[in-house]
Amino acid sequence: MEKIYIINMYRKPVLLCAILVSALFATPVGDHGALKVVDGVLLDKNNQPPQLRGMSLFWNTFEDGKAFYNQSSINTLADNWKVSIVRAAIGDGSNESITNAKNIIDYAIAKGIYVLIDWHTHTTNVSGAKNFFTTVSNYVKGKSNPPNVIYEIFNEPINQPWSEIKSYAEQVIPVIRGNSPNNIIVVGTPNYSAAINTPKGNLLNYSNIVYAFHFYASQPGHASYRSDVHQAICSKIPIMITEWGLSPASGKCNSDGWIDGSIEPNNIDMSMVAAWVNFIENRKLSWVNWAISNKNECSSTNLNANSASGKYVRDLIQKLNQGQSHKDVTPMNIDPCPSEQGPQSGGGATVGIDTRLEAENYKTHSGAGTKQDDANALGDKAYLGTLSTGSKTSYGLTAVKDSIVIISIRYKSTVGATIRVSDGVHTYTASLPMQNAWKGSVYIAPAQLGSSTTFTVEVLSGSLDVDYYAWRAVRYPDPGANPPNNGDLDTWPDIAKYGPTPIVRDIQIQKDMPKFYYNLKGVPLGSSLPKERGIYILKHGNTSKMIVVK
Repeated sequence: MEKIYIINMYRKPVLLCAILVSALFATPVGDHGALKVVDGVLLDKNNQPPQLRGMSLFWNTFEDGKAFYNQSSINTLADNWKVSIVRAAIGDGSNESITNAKNIIDYAIAKGIYVLIDWHTHTTNVSGAKNFFTTVSNYVKGKSNPPNVIYEIFNEPINQPWSEIKSYAEQVIPVIRGNSPNNIIVVGTPNYSAAINTPKGNLLNYSNIVYAFHFYASQPGHASYRSDVHQAICSKIPIMITEWGLSPASGKCNSDGWIDGSIEPNNIDMSMVAAWVNFIENRKLSWVNWAISNKNECSSTNLNANSASGKYVRDLIQKLNQGQSHKDVTPMNIDPCPSEQGPQSGGGATVGIDTRLEAENYKTHSGAGTKQDDANALGDKAYLGTLSTGSKTSYGLTAVKDSIVIISIRYKSTVGATIRVSDGVHTYTASLPMQNAWKGSVYIAPAQLGSSTTFTVEVLSGSLDVDYYAWRAVRYPDPGANPPNNGDLDTWPDIAKYGPTPIVRDIQIQKDMPKFYYNLKGVPLGSSLPKERGIYILKHGNTSKMIVVK
């Protein structure tokens, strides 16, 4: 008995020690294991979305990026930034590039993180890609195909249609599959890997294929891509965000607000960054931010997070990858199919937080304007035009929940136009300048979407062709932010008039957390629930939410 007692005494601390060591040295690959695609969703060994978060290195073929292709950089990203994935942007098939790819693979495996080996090109160089991936996949095969390695065979197609990209992929994928039969392969999509819907109905006939989606949060027009992601998810297109940035797509940020006289704003819009972060987090999409480099641009940062944007991304990765909360992520139960993005048929759409409505899908229409095919139109490759003075078009909308939104339009016009917009309760007049080419994100009106809304657009003067209308949810003010902000009141002071139908339910509040109420202009009202009917902001602990008092 004494002997048994002694053995049992020592088994407990040994077991405890093993548990502590396991927790201390847990790694992303240890947690998630081999990734796979099941029914259009990227899953891990536990049949859950892994939601990897990490950083991309800059092009290895540029001096700005070359300095970071070493073990110290990967160790810093894994140990300090807490990334679960890194991306090696390999610019060509030279011996140096192949060595860079092999080294980053080794360093990532040593740290237990995933690694994207990205053929970082904009062209369909089939022979170059085949040679490169033959060598790299054979190297990975020699390591028994660890689940760490993910192959990205086409960074950002620019002018290539999906048919050409698919043909390219069908030549490159077999080369990889000959050595790595099960590792995840990422395939780029048209329009700089932003047209995530284009593979719909024509997916590649291979297992464990995902499709790349890229966006830049401050780029005009990119907000509308969220509806494309909705549609892609509903179409069971597996998605990985292999590149995104806080900045405009150019990566540049200058104090004058413009780039070389172009029309592209170059400020980082942190409110749009927050909207994107909340969007992708609630859909459990894996992502990689661009980029670690020494380049003097606001889409880049070095390992010390030398810029405000770099500090933001590092903080985002550190917190989320360690299971902590982040100020820009509000967990929601998202079911985008079909509740937030329904089919656009029967003259309308089901609309939610962010969505897009093709202009030709009208409910009623009078005056000029019939459906026209146009390869440059987005969505259905068609537009409604030309709408002249007196044209009036209505759409039947069904809202997921009562929402305040701001409507934008993608249009072109040789003379400009004045339009009147109605949400069935309010009207708003907008003057649209002449523009000869399609352009989006021209905001025309705030609106209130109820459970059933008739959205009407009438041309008062001039003429225009309309590709689509898009909705963006109003960013409500957060008086408790540092610094405080007024949300869309900053740019749309009359938004306060567009309150949702009072649908507030009982607010479940933790009694031990401080709470404070503000009006929509950020004026503090005290810690007691306001007695007057209206829309207010409740600051509860570290979160803020809009409430309606009925």
